[in-house]
Amino acid sequence: MLYLIVTVNEGIHSVLPEQIVTIAENKQFSELYEAFTSGQFNNQGVKVYVRQNKVDKWVEVSDGLSGDLTIMKVLGYNHVKFTLLVEPVAEDIEPPINFPDTFDIMMRNARQPKLPQKRTEHTRHDLLYNEIIDLLRNQKAGWKGGIHQTLGKEFIERIVNVLWYIDPYLELLCSRSCHLPALFKKLATYASDDPDRNVYNIAYRTSHHKKEPISRQKLDLLIKSLELSVGQPWVNDNEWNNIIPAVIALIEMMRKYCEHLVKSQITMTAIHHNDESARNPVNNACLFRVLGCKEDHLDEQYQELNDTILQSGFYHYTDVYSYLPTDVMKRYRYLKNLQLTCPIGIYRYAQGNYLGTIMYIWRIPESEVTDEFQDETEKVRMLAKIHEGLPKYFTRQMKKNVLNKYSLIKTVTPAVLRMLYFDLTGNAAVTTNIISREVEERLRLMLALEDPSIIFDLRANNGFKGTKFDAFWEELDMYFNEETPAVDDRRHNTIMHMPLAISIRDLYDIILARLRIKYGDPLPVSIYTPSYEWIRLQFWPTNPVTIKAVQYTGRYQVKFKSMSKIDPSLTRNDTTQVQLMHHKELIKFMKTHCQERAYSFQIKKCQDLLCGICAPIRLPQTVFDSLHFLPDPIPKDNTDHYSSFRTVYGTETSEEFRPSMQLNQANAEPAPKSVLVSGKIRDYITCCDCGKRRCVYSDKALSQEEIRDFNQALDTYDYSCGAPLFPDDHYLIEILFVRVKISCDTPVEILYYSSRKSGNFDICYYCGTDSDLIDPPSTLTVRYKIIYPLCQKCQDKGKEFSTRSEIKVNSSKRRKTS
Repeated sequence: MLYLIVTVNEGIHSVLPEQIVTIAENKQFSELYEAFTSGQFNNQGVKVYVRQNKVDKWVEVSDGLSGDLTIMKVLGYNHVKFTLLVEPVAEDIEPPINFPDTFDIMMRNARQPKLPQKRTEHTRHDLLYNEIIDLLRNQKAGWKGGIHQTLGKEFIERIVNVLWYIDPYLELLCSRSCHLPALFKKLATYASDDPDRNVYNIAYRTSHHKKEPISRQKLDLLIKSLELSVGQPWVNDNEWNNIIPAVIALIEMMRKYCEHLVKSQITMTAIHHNDESARNPVNNACLFRVLGCKEDHLDEQYQELNDTILQSGFYHYTDVYSYLPTDVMKRYRYLKNLQLTCPIGIYRYAQGNYLGTIMYIWRIPESEVTDEFQDETEKVRMLAKIHEGLPKYFTRQMKKNVLNKYSLIKTVTPAVLRMLYFDLTGNAAVTTNIISREVEERLRLMLALEDPSIIFDLRANNGFKGTKFDAFWEELDMYFNEETPAVDDRRHNTIMHMPLAISIRDLYDIILARLRIKYGDPLPVSIYTPSYEWIRLQFWPTNPVTIKAVQYTGRYQVKFKSMSKIDPSLTRNDTTQVQLMHHKELIKFMKTHCQERAYSFQIKKCQDLLCGICAPIRLPQTVFDSLHFLPDPIPKDNTDHYSSFRTVYGTETSEEFRPSMQLNQANAEPAPKSVLVSGKIRDYITCCDCGKRRCVYSDKALSQEEIRDFNQALDTYDYSCGAPLFPDDHYLIEILFVRVKISCDTPVEILYYSSRKSGNFDICYYCGTDSDLIDPPSTLTVRYKIIYPLCQKCQDKGKEFSTRSEIKVNSSKRRKTS
């Protein structure tokens, strides 16, 4: 097999980008051309060129498309370029008599099976898409009549979505006898011998995010989407005889696992709601005997256990767990072949799930094996002790029944109820909730120590609160009595909301002003004022179920609400757009109640009765319905004037015609804003006209191959300020960027001076030279933090130092001294 890098050009333009193609050695260039182009350029002349590496020159193949691919292996070449010949327009030349009919050509092309174009492989999802196309091409499948770009592309995308979703769960599916059809195992990635690269969704396995279990609902959607494609008429064509059965097998495999998930869910639901335990010794325990062997036949691994059993009396049971090997298979063989020098009895209890099997053994007398009428009272007593010590696991319904029965006792907390349930029933199940588990562990420790100094209720010791701030609290009480807090129309409790002050600081200033009026300014030393945080804790908590709610005293049953009514998690420190984007409730409110523009921010009350923020409207309905957000300026048909306010009021508008926005879009760099930062400067390039150094940006560090291709491009092309680095068909044009909204008159980029890239040295801000730089005067160094370099030649031309970041500390002192 040959692995070739193939491309198709027309003149100097690339028609089909480079792709890796696999083909047999005994084929011709014409077959390679037909497989790569899928019959798109059948009527054009083609020249064939080959080379060994990217840096080599192209060599023309004299035999053209009729040449054999064997020369690629003999010469060690792996690059192939097909160049479409552009035939000149013939003038005054009669057309040939036997020119093929255009309609015949169209019909012939329509009957040829075709496949969609491959994608550029930016992700492994794109890799899967391209490998599906290669698989269909190898099976000689395709679509006729031009539907390969519609129905064909849709079918491939559905196959890709299915394989991408089940890719992380293939081992799980195989464990349930749900195997991937053999056809899809021929995909290049699945056929790879590299265990680290033979999967598509590598990020799912390597990332540290929570792994989501496979979803039955998602599988159902994928099955239905594939069934839509399988039910289309084109599946009856002969080209699909090898493909469609494999797709149907894939659908049946997923449907089989869906049925397993449904059965498992029904079984677990029945167990959880059952009033009896799923596992108990009555149904899941077994008892049997094992005869003794001769001492010469005793396996060495049983010697320690054999000595322990011989030293014990009859019917004294021993747990085998401490004698088992750590390896799973050795443990299985140990229990399967267990035989000692004396007859023993074995008791097995399967706990289920991952808990394993409990196994006890004991020594039995020889008479028990032969005498059917032996007194077995000792055995019964031993079994009673074993059953008493077995762990018990109760269902959720059994636990719910007990807790509901005693939850009516007012003084018993849920944590104490759970502890009583565990102690009285002996349930060995672990609480799934981490917080509840920690509370139960602390409660268990308190009860075990029986120390009165540990077991206490903080609410009983919360009596004396001090009198230091009584004057402030009394004035606050009077303020609330004078200004009654608002009552929410949708409230369901006795807590009122406070619209009187917009913040704690505002409330503090109001009460402080009232105290100064009453006692004079300044206040007497006997009157103390609390901190903002202590004032906040005197109100009712915003969310009473959080841990922080324990710190609130509830002195005033007034819930302080401002922005917290919209999003309780919002704090006064959340001031940037990045921080506000994390508050989903606030973002939701702004989308449904607000209109944000560059020069305005508008809020309007909604009419949703279920809205927990807006109160009911008080205006007449007709008046409220006539109120709309202020519109944006919209130009008339004659773009020299804007439409009148009355014309656009009440219509949906946008800021696309705002002059400043249009100007910003016109001056915007084509490179992403996140790339044009000092930390992503990868190299520097010099303009061939003005000689200034310009910064070359890249989102990620360049590989060795990209660095080599970049250096080769620098030797091939000349760079000028404002021009792109590479031609449009060069692959590095999407990786490396320079500013194009500049000219040779533009000074050196500011980011150049803040870059820490090696090779950075001081150059003149205006001309870019590194010689004859002058020192800035002291009048500038004391006023500005950043002063960009200036050369003597530019200063002679009348240019001055460019500065940034004025120093504002002690500026008043400098003005006095100056």
